[in-house]
Amino acid sequence: MAPELSLPAARPDPPVADSGRLQEHLAELAHFGANPEGGVSRVAFSDADVAGRGVCRAPDGGCGLEVRIDTAGNLIGRREGTDRKLPTIVVGSHTDSVPHGGNYDGDVGVMGGIEVAQQLRDRHVRTAPCT
Repeated sequence: MAPELSLPAARPDPPVADSGRLQEHLAELAHFGANPEGGVSRVAFSDADVAGRGVCRAPDGGCGLEVRIDTAGNLIGRREGTDRKLPTIVVGSHTDSVPHGGNYDGDVGVMGGIEVAQQLRDRHVRTAPCT
């Protein structure tokens, strides 16, 4: 007979992404490099790409991210946990696109990461080491 798993009780209200807020952020980013076909042309390091990265910083809205841009143009947000010496969890992607690219390629990873940080802020969650 297999041993039973002992799992902690589920939280009564598990975090759920705010789809409206996420869609607003994606729609705002889609303005940068928008093309007539409904997609975007936000080629890396173009004016549209640089401006789009700027709007990615704005949705942070005080959700506790320390934001920096690396030499490749990636926007990196770090949310402090209870022990800065521990490894970080990274979520994200890119916001540049190929010419005539889609509105979600890469963007969902970036805005999804911001949504996670906003959910943690909204719920007053302080991340700590796993035991």
